[in-house]
Amino acid sequence: MWNIIGILFVSACIFIIEALLLLKHKLWKDFTVFIIFLFLGTGLSIARCINFPIPNPIELLTWIYQPLSEAVNKIFQ
Repeated sequence: MWNIIGILFVSACIFIIEALLLLKHKLWKDFTVFIIFLFLGTGLSIARCINFPIPNPIELLTWIYQPLSEAVNKIFQ
């Protein structure tokens, strides 16, 4: 529980510091990307704290490229 509160506190501090600068300079696109990545990182960190299984991105790449790899191996054998 304290881990999640700590993550939310740190995320809020980062939001306050960075968002104010981005909004002050009217960098709307940068602000949007910042918000997306901050929420994504915060959500993944909280999921990690509660032991939610987070898939490895390499598994997705392997699943996508495995048929292509097998096809190329068949061609060259």
